[in-house]
Amino acid sequence: MSPDVHNNILGALTGDDIRRIPQADPEPNRKRILRSENMFRAIQNHTAAPKRALFGEFWMERELAYMFATTGAGKSLYGNQIALAISEGRGFDDFRCEAGPLRVGLVDLENTLDDHKSRLGSYAEAKGYVNPNYFRIRVDPDADISEMSGNRNWFLEELKREQKENNLQALIIDNFSYLQATVADRDKQVFVGVVFQELKRIAENGCAVLVIGHTNKSRSKERSTIELADQSGSTQIQNVVERMIAIGSSVSDKYLKYAKLLKGRTDDPRFSHSSHVAALRLIRDPKEDNLVYLKREPHLDGPERNFLREEEGPSKTDQAKIYLDENPETTTQQLSEKFGIDKGLASRIKSGKR
Repeated sequence: MSPDVHNNILGALTGDDIRRIPQADPEPNRKRILRSENMFRAIQNHTAAPKRALFGEFWMERELAYMFATTGAGKSLYGNQIALAISEGRGFDDFRCEAGPLRVGLVDLENTLDDHKSRLGSYAEAKGYVNPNYFRIRVDPDADISEMSGNRNWFLEELKREQKENNLQALIIDNFSYLQATVADRDKQVFVGVVFQELKRIAENGCAVLVIGHTNKSRSKERSTIELADQSGSTQIQNVVERMIAIGSSVSDKYLKYAKLLKGRTDDPRFSHSSHVAALRLIRDPKEDNLVYLKREPHLDGPERNFLREEEGPSKTDQAKIYLDENPETTTQQLSEKFGIDKGLASRIKSGKR
């Protein structure tokens, strides 16, 4: 071989020409994750129908939402109530459901059947039928707990299977803390990110998802407004979800609750600002076969601060007067002891001088 030919071959193998040789894919069988498309063509070809309300302005079709609450505020009760309303194709009060009836799955990780029977038993019996659209999804009591803790993807795999088999159009997960308990602390950030990204994909593909979680607000802060930072767990949650809803409790009335939209767009001017909240009252309604639920109290809607201060009640003197009017046989001594007032004041109230 002549020196010129040898040098030409060597240059082709080691010089600039080598850069033009197509490189083999090191993982030819790996599925692609990223894909490109023309933005304007994608928009033109996107034919999805406008989103309809599932839970008024707080949760819409094809959305991933997150709802968290203070202790005792009724988040599980409300999750059940939302599921029931959607499965029956009705809203409740002014929280309309435009899309129902839909097939709904309540991923029930916290409550027992005793809990549900105390809330829904008489209502279900009075209806005289089994709601064909409402499914309870729970952890199989015979499941291997070690499999749950050792397989980080078990929940997503099982959830997608249940959703497909039952043709579910909405999922409510109560609650996310249960899932995190099976994950080591060092893995929780990654776990949360993977789970919520996959839940968002499920929602975008037609099955709306509402996840219920906890707040990290302490008792000492119960009179402060609820903010995004009060959501317990990874901040990745609020970055991924489209809506964040908080359920709080009134300081002065244990049965009065409120719902607050912390993240998400709304066309309803009442809830367009996060300081304006929707009032709810916990009741057992005899007109609905003793159904336990949260009833809207729209006349009490307003600034969140209204729910976080004590109501100014009648003074002890006024209380004693009212009581005496209803119980005129009460003695001065009894009046003094019952309302913690001195006998002189009690005597003046009894004689009508106060």
